[in-house]
Amino acid sequence: PFIDVRKPTPAKARTRRPSSDEIERMLFSMGYQKGKQPETVMARVGALWLFAMETAMRAGEIVNLIWPHVHLQRRFVHLPKTKNGYARDVPLTREAIRLVEQMRGIDGESVFFLNSGQLDANFRKARDQAMVEDLHFHDSRREALTRLASKMDVLQLAKISGHRDLRILQNTYYLPGVEELVDLLD
Repeated sequence: PFIDVRKPTPAKARTRRPSSDEIERMLFSMGYQKGKQPETVMARVGALWLFAMETAMRAGEIVNLIWPHVHLQRRFVHLPKTKNGYARDVPLTREAIRLVEQMRGIDGESVFFLNSGQLDANFRKARDQAMVEDLHFHDSRREALTRLASKMDVLQLAKISGHRDLRILQNTYYLPGVEELVDLLD
């Protein structure tokens, strides 16, 4: 009875990256200001989104990030449990450190003091207010890995992102434009 039944073809991987103009519009709609501690939930969403674009961490990993797992002196955060069930340490750029330090003083053990529901609802609201189309929070992961690809090879990217299957990393997230590859040649 299953002779003519076929598996559905997998959907194409997203290749969406936010432009610098879209990032600015999103941050404006979130009320995030670079030199100021984020006081509102929406501004904390802005800081968290920027942090995601610096670290390639998943939304759930960031909202669950707690101060005892932040090691600013050594420039990394420890994730005791991730989506794939393994712990990993994520190195921090100077900008990521600045974003974490900006969160100091907000009460609670959580670094960004947000839960997944708040992040999702407020990110969508900011996206709609900024009139940015077809942008998902998870696109920040691709943005981060594409940026990091100009500095690191695929094996190093896998160590940061936690990918166990390099094919997924290489075919989905590590997609630098031809211009970026040309720049690496010189």
